[in-house]
This record gives sequence, C-alpha cells and structure tokens, in this order.
Amino acid sequence: MRFSPCLLLAGLSTGVHAFYPWELKVETGLLRRFMPWTLLPSTEDDISAKKPLTFDIKKASVRRDTYSIVEANTPTLPNSAPLDQDGMDYSYFAVVQVGSQKEEMWLALDTGSPSSWVFGTSCTDSVCTSHHTWNKSESSSYYSNSSSYSIGYGSGDVKMDLGQDIWSVADMDVTFTFGSAFSVNESFTNYPIDGILGLGRSHADGWTIPSFMDVVASKALLGSNVVGFSLSRAADDPKDGEVNFGTIDTTKFDGNISYTATNQDTWTIPLDDVYVNDQAVNLTGKSATIDTGTTYILIPPADAASLFALIPGSSPSGENYIIPCNSTATLEFEFSGIKYSIQPEDYIGASSTGGCVSTIVGHDSFGNNTWLVGDVFLKNVYTVFDFDNVQVGFGGRLVNSTSVNGTFSSSNTTAAVTEGSTSAATASGSASTTAVATGSASHLSLGVGSSLLMTVLSVLFLRA
Repeated sequence: MRFSPCLLLAGLSTGVHAFYPWELKVETGLLRRFMPWTLLPSTEDDISAKKPLTFDIKKASVRRDTYSIVEANTPTLPNSAPLDQDGMDYSYFAVVQVGSQKEEMWLALDTGSPSSWVFGTSCTDSVCTSHHTWNKSESSSYYSNSSSYSIGYGSGDVKMDLGQDIWSVADMDVTFTFGSAFSVNESFTNYPIDGILGLGRSHADGWTIPSFMDVVASKALLGSNVVGFSLSRAADDPKDGEVNFGTIDTTKFDGNISYTATNQDTWTIPLDDVYVNDQAVNLTGKSATIDTGTTYILIPPADAASLFALIPGSSPSGENYIIPCNSTATLEFEFSGIKYSIQPEDYIGASSTGGCVSTIVGHDSFGNNTWLVGDVFLKNVYTVFDFDNVQVGFGGRLVNSTSVNGTFSSSNTTAAVTEGSTSAATASGSASTTAVATGSASHLSLGVGSSLLMTVLSVLFLRA
C-alpha cells in the first residue's frame, strides 16, 4: 500500500509509503471497495456484495468490536502462515505475536512499505480502543529507540513511538524496530487489522531502519529470502489464503513462475501491455508497482480511457468507470511475455447508476507511466517477492488445485495464463527470467470452522 511521505517528529528523516488513500466515488456516493474507507449507510445503489457469503466466526478474548472474517486454513509448509481476510476482499492479514507476552495482533502484510507498526495501548482514540492494542510496558524484551515518526493516511496521521521487540510469525522469531502507535486517524476504524507488517524494499523513500526482511536475511533465518502470496477470493469460499516465507507453495499455481526484475527501490516491474478481449491496449513505457496492501488497480487517466474504450458498454464517471454488471470481457496483463487474466468478478465492483463501478480506477498515483497494481489483480496469481534476486514472479493461481489446458478451473474458477511471444518456460526481455518453481507439493490441510450464511452488508461477526 502506497502512502504520503513520513512526517519528521524526532530527527527521523524518511518518506515512507503504505496504504494508498483512495475511495471509489460515483454519483450515488461512496463505494466501500478500498482501504481505508469511510463507512456510510448502505443505499440501493451501493451494494458491495451481490450474493450471500459464508464466514467463519473468529473469536479473540480481548476484542471489543465486531468484524466479519474469513479465516484461512493452516498451511502445511514450513515458515508459512494463513492469510485471513475481511470477507469482501478489501484487506488481508496474518496473526503475528508481538513482544514477550506474545500478544496476538492482526497485521496487514504490505509490500508497499518497509515500515511496520501496531496499535499501542497508549492510544486512546476510538479506533484504537476498538482494536487489539499492544502494551510495550508489559514486554520484558522491549527496547525503546527514544524516537517517533508519523505516516499520513488520507484523512490524518498515524503517530508512533519507535522501539525494538520480538515479532513471531510463520515459525520465525524476529527482533527489529517498529512503531507503537499512540495516535491513529479514523481511516482504520472499519478494518479488522491492528497494524502493518511492512514487506516493502529496504531504504525505499529514505527509510534507513532495517526492515523485517532485512533482519530475517541478516540472521539467515530462511534458506532463501523470498515471500510468496496467495490471496483468497471470498466469493469462492476456498479459505486458502496464505503467505510463504523462504519457500513457495506449488499447489497454488500452474507449476511455472515467471520472474521480472524490479527497479532499485520498490516492487515495480515493466508492464508489457494490457489486453481486452485479446485486443492490445498498445501501451508503451509503462511500469507496475505490485502492492499487496492496495485493494484496487489505479492507473493513469489516459491509460484508463484507452483500456475502457475496449470494454463494451463502459462510460466514465469522474476518475471511475461504469461498466455492465454482467460484463464478460477478458482482461489480461502481460509481464515478461506472459499474460495473466483478471476475472470479471474482480474488476466488476459495486452496483451503481447505469451499471457497476469498475475496481480499475483512472487515477494518477505516481506519474503518467506507473500503474499501482493491487489485490484485484493479485487474487488471480500466486506472487513471489524475491529479495535476494530483486525480482517479482507470477504463476497462474489455482483454486482447489485443478488445471485444464492452461485455463484453471474448479467449482471456483480463477485466472488463465497464456503465452505471449515466448513459451511458458522462457520469458522474453532483458529484465526478466522464468524458472520452474521448487518447493513442497504438500496440499493444505482442511480446517473445519463454524460458519453462518448471511449477506455481507447486513451482518457483522463477533470477534470478541
């Protein structure tokens, strides 16, 4: 997730990025399809869920508020953790134990930021008291850095004290510097997350403090410093979201990972082109920042106009586009000669006047040539962030481990992967390589949880 520069509070000069503060707005008002969003009363034209979903009730003994949660199955691979989500594909998070007291915190794993933080007990803002908070004074392993910083999140800042302590996740105990927030703006009220674990590249935007993965690498905790993501789609109900550290889960993709080299500071890679119904948009000189912490896809307005001109029935609405709610147009993103499709259920958002608002937004985030590519795309692929070789890899996402002739299918269908100018085993371009993924082929164990059928917008589930 990408964000505004960090505010200097105590001699810390840096420009950190995290959640990108974006909200979908059309004539009917605010559509709840991004984080952080402002929760408004539902209207007939503001329908974020089109059918009932099944959620598992997740309980936490000290939680005082309610959130709808889809709880993922426990992975069988080592150094892996389940990725739960909020039931509407807005936010994904893992359980991290913080401090010597091993307080369980729900943290978004964010490749858009190298910094990490949690809600602290010293925060008396309403958003903090409705979430898990961490008491640094109760941890015997906490060490204060005697400094603080602030990150801007759209409507306000999150202010934090810096210190070092142990974070335990995916069978790893990592001692590093993070923030304990003492002031948090209301943007986070409607999200279950209790903070952020930053998996952005080191020293991005001037951040010089060793990040979580810097410490993991320096301590040689993993055989290779790679992080693999498979994001679940709530409507499919697979409960198969997970994050893999040091290995990749070969049951989550088609068997090949195509890698593309990033730029120096961020997880930004060249974007070859985009296709609509097999017709090229004819983009040149474009790049894509791959960000697990961004819900949508934000693209320069001129590129958006070219893309939506190829989607039948599309019309602009400010920076948004209204498309037919029953659109079957095939969208494909091409990286290193390989095309990856995006399912219509991912690029078609909430209903609005005249159709549905698309989750691909015409907004200039980082200039005319950079796309911000978030979970709308990432749900369709297995993504590998390779810290050792400074590259990002994709494999076509599998659901229920079923693949037929390159088009992945099951009771829940996901992305298709097609070949560009190269074979699936060899990607073109001087900045790219392709490799057959290695790792355990073990399947996930099937967890059984309590569930209840209900519509997303009318009922929230008790976490406390």
